[in-house]
Amino acid sequence: MIKFYDEIENAKKILYDNSTSGLSATNVQSAIDVLKSLLDSLSALDIAYDNTSSGLTATNVQDAIDELASSGGGGTAESISYDNSKTILKATNVKDAIDEICSYIVLIPPPAGDGGVFGGGKDCHGTRFSVMEYIQISQIGYSRIFGDLYVARDKLAGVDNGTNNRGVFGGGERGYTVATMDYINVVMLGNASYFGVLTVVRSYLAGVNNGTNDRGVFGGGWDNNVMDYITISTPSNASDFGDLTVARNELAGVSNGENNRGVFGGGKDNNYNKLNIMDYISINSPGNASDFGDLTVARSCLAGVSNGTKNRGVFGGGYYIYDVMDYISINSPGNASDFGDLTVKKYDLAGVSNGINNRGLFGGSGKLLKDIDYIKINCNTNARSFGELVVGRSCLAGVDNS
Repeated sequence: MIKFYDEIENAKKILYDNSTSGLSATNVQSAIDVLKSLLDSLSALDIAYDNTSSGLTATNVQDAIDELASSGGGGTAESISYDNSKTILKATNVKDAIDEICSYIVLIPPPAGDGGVFGGGKDCHGTRFSVMEYIQISQIGYSRIFGDLYVARDKLAGVDNGTNNRGVFGGGERGYTVATMDYINVVMLGNASYFGVLTVVRSYLAGVNNGTNDRGVFGGGWDNNVMDYITISTPSNASDFGDLTVARNELAGVSNGENNRGVFGGGKDNNYNKLNIMDYISINSPGNASDFGDLTVARSCLAGVSNGTKNRGVFGGGYYIYDVMDYISINSPGNASDFGDLTVKKYDLAGVSNGINNRGLFGGSGKLLKDIDYIKINCNTNARSFGELVVGRSCLAGVDNS
């Protein structure tokens, strides 16, 4: 007999096997909650359309509707017939087909090595978000809802352990500055879990990591030269790593994965001076940072992406509202060189990449909140438009599984 919520066996007490779905939920209530958040973000753009027999050029339902409407074929999804003979759907028009799909669909995260997650941030009114969104980095398009951070906040940073699929978000502000760290499995949709705390409460920090070697280092932050480190696979409080060459905040980080070098670039000091400083560390060896070289333009509120063990890092955007991108060879200290320009001037953005596959994404901004740009990291050129975030925001952070 089915029992209802006021009885002992409610949805939270019913176990859910997540081994095939890609969800992180382990009980029915959590699974329902995650699916609800995913389906709330689903639109006709998300549903593929097979154009082989129609003569249309559209490859998703929304574009097919728009194409038909522009040619006089009808203005609404309900007016367009749908052939259900080769499917399990009962719908006979496009609107009902979309609705029916929404009632069944489970959005599976991208595969190992190609997933990016943007977390946290704030909108133009200062509202802070807990939302996380994921994206398949190799596929141009829109992001999807992933889940919620453990604590809603902005001005945070992220580190990850590459193809081992764990990402950790650290620090930030939620009306006051926090030391909170929370973690996710990049290939399992769901909410973040508590990881531990940083050694120092701070925001506007940056992160670097050495991939499957499993160490992440958070550096800088408001009024701080501190660096602290974690073992990404093991929830725990952070430990002291050493000091940056210069105390600063609003900086960015890039790293070359298992080659163990991390580089922190840009930022501003406690006198609000914009900096072109880059300094580097050996991620697997605690100690103070050393001078690496200079960025092409002194700036803060920038972001970084890299192609992992291929040793190239790219810093993009920054304040005062720059579209500049510059690159370095992470394994060779020296000054940065011009890479190209973002699609527009941006600051307070975040970066993710698919590592040795050479695609980097810059998402969010203090100016155009939803925009995502992409670059080919090993090819100096201007960025192109990738798509949009579901929730427009700035001061967010990114992790990936490359």
